[in-house]
Amino acid sequence: MNLKEDRIKNVLLLFLLGSVVLLQNCNPGTKHDYEVERPNIIIMFTDELQFSDIQAYGGSIPTPEIDKLARQGMKFTKAYSPASMCTPSRFAILTGLYPGRCTAPTFIRSNPLDEPYNIAWNTWITPDLHTLPKMLSEHGYITGMSGKWHVGHLNESEKLVTFNPDDDLDDQEIDEKLKIQQKIYENHVKADAGFDYAASVVWANFDNHPIEALRFHNFPWITKGALQFLDQQKESKSPFFLYVTPTAIHGPNHVQDLDKDKTYTLEGKQPDVLQYNLDEEKLRNDIMSLPQKGRHRYAGMANIDYQLGLIRGKLEEIGKAGNTIIIFMSDHNIEPGKATSYEKGIHIPMIFYWPGITDGLESRSLISSLDIYPTLLEITNIPRGDNLRLDGNSFLPVIQDPLSRSRAYVFSENGYTRSVSDGRYKYIALRYPESLVDAMESNDLDHAPSYVGNWPQAHSAIAMKCFPAYFEQNQLYDLDIDPYEQNNIYPQQKSIALELQTVLRAHLDSFQHPFDLTDIEYLDGDAFKKQYAVDLEYDLANIPWLGRDHGSFSWPPKN
Repeated sequence: MNLKEDRIKNVLLLFLLGSVVLLQNCNPGTKHDYEVERPNIIIMFTDELQFSDIQAYGGSIPTPEIDKLARQGMKFTKAYSPASMCTPSRFAILTGLYPGRCTAPTFIRSNPLDEPYNIAWNTWITPDLHTLPKMLSEHGYITGMSGKWHVGHLNESEKLVTFNPDDDLDDQEIDEKLKIQQKIYENHVKADAGFDYAASVVWANFDNHPIEALRFHNFPWITKGALQFLDQQKESKSPFFLYVTPTAIHGPNHVQDLDKDKTYTLEGKQPDVLQYNLDEEKLRNDIMSLPQKGRHRYAGMANIDYQLGLIRGKLEEIGKAGNTIIIFMSDHNIEPGKATSYEKGIHIPMIFYWPGITDGLESRSLISSLDIYPTLLEITNIPRGDNLRLDGNSFLPVIQDPLSRSRAYVFSENGYTRSVSDGRYKYIALRYPESLVDAMESNDLDHAPSYVGNWPQAHSAIAMKCFPAYFEQNQLYDLDIDPYEQNNIYPQQKSIALELQTVLRAHLDSFQHPFDLTDIEYLDGDAFKKQYAVDLEYDLANIPWLGRDHGSFSWPPKN
């Protein structure tokens, strides 16, 4: 047994010996006291990062705090999200379930149980789900959340506050309405997901806010919510769990944020947030020498890195740094893979830091963000119970030995696609529901639906241009020699595809909705080709943020 395995064994043995008597009477729904110190947990769940954003993964943007975490933690190179969109990826990490298991009434109404479901920005967390914060809270943890939510749905009766685009932020009435709206969001997060604390909640995206003057990222305000939670834990004898979700590198443009007054927040005027802001003048100077297309991501990463540094500094200040696990990861990757099952959408950076356990190693083991929930339960010695369903596997064995593995396959679901990969080969199936196929056959639709159904849709339009087999119902890729998924080898390697189809079929059988892998004859015909040719004519110049944030877009990368 190596030193790392010995350390982990001793830690887990301590948990077991100290709590075995208490666990005998442990029932879900009841809070319990523990006699041993368990690790605190922070998940920093960022918004659509790519590997080249982080120096620890070979990127060129300076990220000293993230790099430090990588040196002290375990860097995963084969981590995946089960969906490449904000809402389903957040649903998955908080529930430990595939997004397709969503029970929200709106999801069920729009996805009849006799048809394949469509995974998009539609998987809301509802109070019936036994989320990770609920489970931790029931077993003695104090749980908190700050940042982007994007997995909630307000009922009409809860939409008590209305705003206009030109509302004046200095108007006291508007300021008060913002505070009321924020309280509604905080209460929803607590009620639906089971957090004890919620602050600085961004309900969806900053650029969706009804008041135009608030459509900018406010990192200091999100940081304030996170640090205030940590301050409250200084004298606490209980362990804590913090889910902090910065909004970079999603839009709006981070360079434009530098000209905004951060004291105007989604919670009204708050002058004290400026103490959590980075040196914006220095950042302005840093980005001036960069090409226009690189400035957005550079500025966003600077804010995330600074935020991580403040959080780690606060842990030192309150004396909790030596016993706090930090998981740094992205919800999904970016264009052109967003809203698809391609690697550029679902393959994500992830760093797992556990003081005294991890020591800068790297693992190529397949990991899904679904695995976070069961891994944390095993580390904290919390029993799952017979009624808790989780779709992930604990990767504690990988932390013990980076060369080991905790799963043989990763699955994803995006729109009307489902995929399975063994790390080298990946099979993607596109199967439209019968109603959409009938609409195309009868010419009620003059185009082919995107993976997420609606058209035109920006992310789908980009993907169609970049992946030649986007509209092929069976796709197989050898990721070792074709990491950008440009060559569909399904026709040549049907035996490999059949093996992966068999694995995928067994996986899909566990869902209520059907997803028949039988080929749809219409999708192989000329009529369908003519319909998706209409989609391919879409001009990407119609997407205003594409040129601004990405410059001249090309795929695969020239270098």
